[in-house]
Amino acid sequence: MDNLTHSLIGAAVAEAAFQLRKKRESTVQRAPLYSASILANNFPDLDLLYRIFEPGNLTYLLNHRGWTHSFLFSIPQGTLILFAFWLWQTWRGTRWSAATWRALLAVTALGLCLHLGLDFLNSYGIHPLSPFDNHWYFGDTIFIVEPWLWVFLIPLALLSLPRRTKGSAVVAALMVSVFCGGLCVGVRAGMVPLGLAVLIGGTGAGFFLVLQKAQAAVRPWIVIAALTSVIGVFRAGHDFAHAGLERAFHPGNSHLTLADLVLSPLPGNPFCWTFFAVEKGAESYRVDTGVVDLMRTRCARGLVLDGKKLDRSPCYFCSDLDIREYGGYAIKAAELVAQYKTHCRVRAWFQYARVPYREGTEYGDLRFALKGSRNFSSYDSARNPPDECMSYPVPWLPPRSDFLEPSI
Repeated sequence: MDNLTHSLIGAAVAEAAFQLRKKRESTVQRAPLYSASILANNFPDLDLLYRIFEPGNLTYLLNHRGWTHSFLFSIPQGTLILFAFWLWQTWRGTRWSAATWRALLAVTALGLCLHLGLDFLNSYGIHPLSPFDNHWYFGDTIFIVEPWLWVFLIPLALLSLPRRTKGSAVVAALMVSVFCGGLCVGVRAGMVPLGLAVLIGGTGAGFFLVLQKAQAAVRPWIVIAALTSVIGVFRAGHDFAHAGLERAFHPGNSHLTLADLVLSPLPGNPFCWTFFAVEKGAESYRVDTGVVDLMRTRCARGLVLDGKKLDRSPCYFCSDLDIREYGGYAIKAAELVAQYKTHCRVRAWFQYARVPYREGTEYGDLRFALKGSRNFSSYDSARNPPDECMSYPVPWLPPRSDFLEPSI
């Protein structure tokens, strides 16, 4: 997830912990609780520092959401965070109560686990069980930036800020600006219809008024219930879309086998899902891409992908679901397997790619890059000789082991 969401989750957890301890008349201090929770909810993303040891985009691809996104390696991360707070306390010459330290331990541990849980929810994937299990795990439930989560988290953060201070006013203005700006970007990109953006914004304003009238001790739990409901609705949408696509891509007479269905909702819409159907045959590898509209509302009519407006794409399987395909990719599986086995850095790149494609020497993941376009998932094999390997290899099993290494 985006780091604003991680930070807002951290603030919500800190507020819940503070109100819980306050109810017990504890001496927990609020500032270190918030700092530790927000830091823990973002700390695993410091894996970008791997680039210091080996520059290059491939290093980032292989290490982002890697070791720092596993439960085992959350232990040293939590220890480091708590040690940093101990140093801060010592430097300031203060002494926090035992209750404060217990609360810091709790929000730090919970924050690191929540980071993994949130990142699991989208289609990028994590390695939560490394080093014991080096498979990727994908949730395919929430878009990487989800405005409905902001709708319920930002009002709580606004109401938890200290009143009548310049710093609070600046933070509040920034949060509201990012929320409104994010909706505007989504509308301009065709990913969020204008009507849906107005609904999301209006719900956020209404929820702020409702939360304002609630008791401070109850507010975090109302937000937690709302977030759980949002994730539940998106998960139900995922399951419904996944079941429909499985029926659509299992005609019974095809020589291809459905190996993977990658699903991701459009921001703010649990009824509109982009999909990548990865199919394999004895000698072929194929990907069909498109959008599933669960409510038949032409939800992606403003979206332009691969040079096509989706509302102009034909509707497939309309007796079951509104499925509109906008593109595809096919290649002989032997070509990808040959590169995987002979080119060391291409083999490393395949440890990341879930929906790989190849155009000449250019490789990309269709989850994030349309065919022929470059972005963070791209790799050009012409930049390195075939026998040049990564200085710091990783043990991840390729997401497409099903045809690269069928024995795994």
